[in-house]
Amino acid sequence: MSRVADGFGGGVDWSPEQRTELLNWLTLCSCHEGHIEPGSPLDRALDYWLARYRDEAAVRQVHESALLPWSQTPVAQRHHMEIAFLELWRQPDRAVKTLYRLSLTLGDDIRERLSRLMAWDRRGAPSSTQVMLPWKVANRPAYVRWMLARLGFGSDEADAAQLLKPPAVLGLAWGVCGGLALASLIWLASLLMASGEPVLVPEVPEAVRQVVIWETYRTGLNTYDLVLGTAKGLQLYRSVPARSRIRVRWQWTVHVNIQVLGESERWHAGTLPQPIRPCDPAWPMRSLVVIEAERGASEAGQLAMRLLDRGSADVVLMGRDWQQQLSQVIQDGVRTERDQLVMILPPESVQPPVRFAGAIGVIRTDDLPALVEALEFEGVEPLETIWPGATIIQGAPLLHGLPRQDEESGVTFVEVCGGTFTMGSDDVRKNEDGKDVFRDEKPKHPVTLSIFEISQTEITRAQYGQAANDDGTLPAGNVTWHQAKAFCEQRGWALPTEAEWEYAARGGTTSKWSFGDDEERLDDYAWSRRLDINPVGKKLPNPLGLFDIHGNAVEWVEDCYDAETYAKRTGEGFTFVVNPQIDKPCHYRVLRGGWSDFDPEGLRSAFRFRDESEVRYEVVGFRCVRRLRRQP
Repeated sequence: MSRVADGFGGGVDWSPEQRTELLNWLTLCSCHEGHIEPGSPLDRALDYWLARYRDEAAVRQVHESALLPWSQTPVAQRHHMEIAFLELWRQPDRAVKTLYRLSLTLGDDIRERLSRLMAWDRRGAPSSTQVMLPWKVANRPAYVRWMLARLGFGSDEADAAQLLKPPAVLGLAWGVCGGLALASLIWLASLLMASGEPVLVPEVPEAVRQVVIWETYRTGLNTYDLVLGTAKGLQLYRSVPARSRIRVRWQWTVHVNIQVLGESERWHAGTLPQPIRPCDPAWPMRSLVVIEAERGASEAGQLAMRLLDRGSADVVLMGRDWQQQLSQVIQDGVRTERDQLVMILPPESVQPPVRFAGAIGVIRTDDLPALVEALEFEGVEPLETIWPGATIIQGAPLLHGLPRQDEESGVTFVEVCGGTFTMGSDDVRKNEDGKDVFRDEKPKHPVTLSIFEISQTEITRAQYGQAANDDGTLPAGNVTWHQAKAFCEQRGWALPTEAEWEYAARGGTTSKWSFGDDEERLDDYAWSRRLDINPVGKKLPNPLGLFDIHGNAVEWVEDCYDAETYAKRTGEGFTFVVNPQIDKPCHYRVLRGGWSDFDPEGLRSAFRFRDESEVRYEVVGFRCVRRLRRQP
């Protein structure tokens, strides 16, 4: 026994050959006639490791990313595979069926793992690299033997069994078996669990994990596969060495919105990897819509834009040969388009069988403009409610319409998904003294915000309760910062922070204005170069559906004004800012949005200016926000 005790010093640092030998010996100690004895060391050790895996799965499901649900990740498949390999010891028939099902996507890895295992009735003594299972292939049902053979395991098994003799130096004492049970199973787990996972080293520590998906799973003794990206674009990196330090740089990049696929086009929501659009709990965030129409047809294009803008689609596949392209689109978007598939087809079109995990619905019509008009509703509705003739194949497809209006106040709020954006700008304008007028917009820096709702328009005179000779649709003016704040807070709302205002105003863009950098388009979105204010909601909205962001009344926000705010946030290093707010008594407050009389540069999304909190002008108004408890 002393020699045995001396051997414990290395713990799990024993060589692979030693660990395999110990695990095989432990199996012999704990098994009788090919069955694991209940309560034996091996039985308890398996309970321990299975509990760890299941607890990990439960934690991942509770904290799963809204961008990529746990059940839809390749990591979840890996997790099911690891559990199945552990269950091979006690429930081999069920485990083999699970492994056979997973072999469609993980076949090579499963075969490689099985090559390290051997059945109880394998002819001859095992090698030092094979772990023995406590059951005989010959005793398994025919379908299980067939599955094992297809997986490359057991096809040459013999009926005769030749048991492995336990190492003489360790003896056969049951107490020694118990002492080695957990240590030996640690070696088994080291084959299956990612104990030496690569480490994420972001340039933006901590908060970057709120918007970046990062998953690892083990593929070999010293290698891992790494999935890195966002829900709108994931990249798989294979054979990453164990314990690697992966440096991740953060950068906004624009990608092509429309891609040509044969005689069809694939339209994506937004022009950024992380477009910011309205969201609510019922919104189908991973939705694919097919429109059978000529590529580039104007009516089909208008319908596609409406579906994407409203949030009813993340991807639209439009064309006549969509049947040839659909499987590839589904495969490419398997991690982001699993909630629903809606097919909009001509009445005479033949609908092919489709394999899809989520809800499926079919609309048959030649009248695409009528369908565009039907999408002018509020909230989220079932597909068959908006288009009564729709056919529901499986699940419950949904469509997303306009934001709902708060019935009591008459204010319409738009829900803004939490996320990260780049606040500020690099724009420069020199004054007569050579100073940069826009220096308070620098440096640009990432800001992460929780989910919130913001009023679709500036609060109107009718909503504020001001007497008006018009129909009440002009922005409420002549209000101080304190009055605007009180109006919002009396209703359980708040003034938006400066960061919330710019995040919503940009609507996922990084350009000067929410519609791009083309100044010629400004008149379509803003009342510019006018001395008066105008009725709200008469110009085009930004990508989130917010009106008058770039020019009507200027708008109070919560923050105190400080020209050095951005510089103080970033300091000497690169930092991530989460839900920033300067909430303290101060003389000057920030104004955003730009008055109609401002020049175009003063109507940009990043433009900041200030005024005393007690002043009131007819052209100074405000919006309100409602903050939700859910986090980004």
